[in-house]
Amino acid sequence: MRKLVILTMLAALLAVGASAVQAQPPVNGTYKTQLGDFLEGRSSTAWPSAADARLTAGNTLHGQSFDGANLGTEWDLCGMLIVNVQLIADLVFDGQNGQRIYLVTYGGGTVTLDGSGPWGGGDPVYNGIVDSYNETRTIQWASGKVVGANSNHNVSAHILGYTSGCIAWAIGNGAVVGTTNPMDDPIVYDAGGKPADYPAYVDASCNATAPAGGRWGTFTDLTLTVQGCAVPVEEKTWGAVKKIYE
Repeated sequence: MRKLVILTMLAALLAVGASAVQAQPPVNGTYKTQLGDFLEGRSSTAWPSAADARLTAGNTLHGQSFDGANLGTEWDLCGMLIVNVQLIADLVFDGQNGQRIYLVTYGGGTVTLDGSGPWGGGDPVYNGIVDSYNETRTIQWASGKVVGANSNHNVSAHILGYTSGCIAWAIGNGAVVGTTNPMDDPIVYDAGGKPADYPAYVDASCNATAPAGGRWGTFTDLTLTVQGCAVPVEEKTWGAVKKIYE
């Protein structure tokens, strides 16, 4: 009789436990903002060390989806820290006019994908760790002032809680909309600071911070691929479970 009670209780606990931990991985596929699959976004970069510290190690990037009114409802990239900046082409021919192109390497960062996105497989949210993040940025100068900056971004991450091969990677374009640096052209310099409808400035741990300065911009033409995601399975027979209590 004692065995029957124990086995009955164990069966009930297993049923509840299986329901509680059931995971539904993201749906493998390639999704594009150009096709309306998911939202484009906005960004901010915190300059913690100086009022004009663009392209400086320690600056932290934050990107979020934007639906025209709300930030971060569909995806969030947070806490990527600049670790290296390499000038790969200097086309400013007289010290005043032209372009400079940089390769910017980031370290750290997290990614969050909302379960309501096109990749949604049943879980309310998907969290991941950024494995690599690189940006190729072109800055344009005219009469000694920055008049614009555009970038190409590429990022890869692994999604937590599923198989080790559950990977997401993405490419996209970025453009500076405004900065707090008065040396920039009035087209991008904003004495009022970053508007509220751009992502918050954050530190490397993705905590809100009040930096010495910063910049904000857009993320467009995004392509996201999710592959290799499945629920980890460890098979256990009911006979093996019963044997523990015999």
